[in-house]
Amino acid sequence: MSSALVVFNIATFPGLVLNRAVQEYYVREFSIPERSPDVERITERLDEEKEKKGRESAFGEDTEDTVRRMSREGTAYIDYYEVKEFDDCFRATAVPFFVSSGVGFFFMLLSALFFGGSTLLWLLSFWLGAAFAVHSFPDEVAADALWQKSGETERRLRFVGYGVAVVSKPMNATESYLLETVYAVFLFVVALLLLGVF
Repeated sequence: MSSALVVFNIATFPGLVLNRAVQEYYVREFSIPERSPDVERITERLDEEKEKKGRESAFGEDTEDTVRRMSREGTAYIDYYEVKEFDDCFRATAVPFFVSSGVGFFFMLLSALFFGGSTLLWLLSFWLGAAFAVHSFPDEVAADALWQKSGETERRLRFVGYGVAVVSKPMNATESYLLETVYAVFLFVVALLLLGVF
């Protein structure tokens, strides 16, 4: 993790704490296991598969990207694929998104109320709203598991699952928080429009 991301996470710590707390609640509730990626073993299996197929491009590079990502993630990740039921997977992966986004939007509404008035109250509520909003999206493993489980059910809620997973993909594609920041600004603009400030 770059020093810029460390500074960003420190500056937006309230959102990080809330999202992790809600996520941890569901991880414990559904006994979702934590896994340590065995990058060497995965790389060995990839090499064996490529050798069988005869050329490197036949196996595809998506799996290698996954190996690199897991290598960067360090020691452990939460294995959402182990969640058996769609409802449980949805709660464990999407509910933290909705809670963080909801709290973020609440503070953006407060910020919109103070817009043009008290600068201190406006900035404080905007900072809190942005902090909660930028940390609301599920990580890559959670989004992929939600996508997979959404495809295994006939419930209408699956479309919400697909939506959260699809929106999370670009957020996880980069190491910067640029898209998440755009999301926070979007929530602020919606709050301004909703209150008729614009």
